[in-house]
Amino acid sequence: RQSIGIRPLKPEYEKIDAIDDLESLAAYFAYSTKLSGNVPIKFEVHEDLGNPEVYALYIRQSGLGVQGPYGLQDRDYYLNDDTHSKEILQAYGNHIFNMFRQAAIDCDRGCVSEIVDMEKAIASLHSSKEEMRDFQKMYNAYSIDSLNAIAPNLNWALLFNELGIPDIEKVIVLQPEFIRG
Repeated sequence: RQSIGIRPLKPEYEKIDAIDDLESLAAYFAYSTKLSGNVPIKFEVHEDLGNPEVYALYIRQSGLGVQGPYGLQDRDYYLNDDTHSKEILQAYGNHIFNMFRQAAIDCDRGCVSEIVDMEKAIASLHSSKEEMRDFQKMYNAYSIDSLNAIAPNLNWALLFNELGIPDIEKVIVLQPEFIRG
């Protein structure tokens, strides 16, 4: 099995390499979401906390680190300035570097720094653990037009169409500041 290396992933890398504008990024977010991929925005369906008789689409922050036990799923790992947090972030960068090296993907330490810096930028937009406990603050119903107003750079109509829900009228945004960012 190891002899085939990462060849089975080549079509996925080609899809990522083909992202060249915000339209193709929105389409890729939908594609990856359908495959349970890790993208910055998570889409989930749950009972509507404002009306438990119906279901609603929830949009929330996501996308920190790699999935699984080696990822840094908490914003504090990226943002805290104490020695322990810095050591964890350094070890995480080493992990990314080693994954690329084992997969024979050309990514030097500068490339790894760009990845970690991008994740830090995403983490800086995330709500804190304390903010995540305030469900009243997190219940923010938006029409698609109002969603377009707070985050106009993402083609929401295209994204929802690609997700297979073209006629959605309302979404619950748990962290509007994250979506705006």
